[in-house]
Amino acid sequence: MTLIEDLLERFPASRPALLALWHGLGEIYRSRLKDFPAAIAAFEVAAGLDPKTTDRRRILAELYRLVGPETYPKAIAAHRALVARAASPAEMAPDLKTMLRLFVETGQLDDAHAAASVLVGAGQADHDETVLYQQYRPRGVIRAHGRLTEELWQRLLYHPDEDRGVSQMLATLSPAIAVARAKLPKDLGLKRKHQHNVLTDQTVVCKALAYGCQVLGAQPPDVYIVPDSPGDIDVVNVKGGIPGVATLVIGRKLFENESDVELAFVVGRTLAAVRPDHLLRWPGFVPTLAELEIALRGAVRLVDPERPIPPEITGEVEQYAGHLGRTLPPQVQEQFSVLVKRFAAVHGGDLGALGTLLPRWARAACLTTIRAGLLLAGDLEVGVRLGEALATPVGIDPADVVRDLSAWSTSEAYSDLRAALGLRTITL
Repeated sequence: MTLIEDLLERFPASRPALLALWHGLGEIYRSRLKDFPAAIAAFEVAAGLDPKTTDRRRILAELYRLVGPETYPKAIAAHRALVARAASPAEMAPDLKTMLRLFVETGQLDDAHAAASVLVGAGQADHDETVLYQQYRPRGVIRAHGRLTEELWQRLLYHPDEDRGVSQMLATLSPAIAVARAKLPKDLGLKRKHQHNVLTDQTVVCKALAYGCQVLGAQPPDVYIVPDSPGDIDVVNVKGGIPGVATLVIGRKLFENESDVELAFVVGRTLAAVRPDHLLRWPGFVPTLAELEIALRGAVRLVDPERPIPPEITGEVEQYAGHLGRTLPPQVQEQFSVLVKRFAAVHGGDLGALGTLLPRWARAACLTTIRAGLLLAGDLEVGVRLGEALATPVGIDPADVVRDLSAWSTSEAYSDLRAALGLRTITL
């Protein structure tokens, strides 16, 4: 424990005075004495005392840059943190411009191009930034040479608002819940002649899906290509397959798509959306978010009958609990019981939080899938355009997609993911 931490533990009311002291000391070193290393030390203490204040973080970012190359990594990290807090790409622009220059000076040209992409999209790029973006913008999909692990998905790709407890519970339940509404292929208008093997079929769509499964570490889905279907891609719940494994119906719009970048985005987004923790969001599995809450509470009722249920949905919850009691194997019930206890511990023992958490979780899950589309496609303009179209039908403001992709595409997480996959935009 540091001296500052000890003082705060003993005298918590002293925080404002300590903050004023260290901020004032940092300002003296910065403005009067021009001792930037000493100013950094003082402002770092002040930032630790008041981590939510943006102005002090901006001062630190400037000081890290002024000290020289040895603190450029800290300057980049500070500007990235400011970008993550910005409300819009236009608000990100000053930090992105500084980051771009630092990236160029440190030889991180792929990251520089990512910053230029956001600036161009936001209409904030100058001539040199626009030239950088246009000169090195890929004309197609850059092939990956690595594969995402589950740890990389969880740590670097998932949106931070996607509650992991909810995701784990839904992943555990998805095979059993899928059974309730599964339909025979003929009842969905699917014919055997339309069925294709993703791993062996040579159509462009299947080759793109096989590539996406390889890169994203996804299980190959069952696929039907139905040229008469007017849409691009749908996920259906087919009886007779492996429970909880999605079946994709490829329509004419996707089958005839001539843009490999757009196809890669759709593949990445779809494969993320049929992961076990996201699968139940498709209408063919659970039609509404309200019913998803009932299904979750039904599973909780099964493994922990004493937990209270909101009275207005008691009947529906009991019905779901009965279905899951017949379809969930005992070992899965035990696993789910552990997850419920863990979730309750994180949320203060109250599962009433489910009702408020699910809408936030669903929004974040959608943004996660859009991030996966961007990662596979590698083009921010395409990611934003197609991501906005996905957001509106599920009640997400398209501006939130733009903001999230702009911040994430210039984050350390995105850079690390691309490095793990061997993706490079600029090769000199």
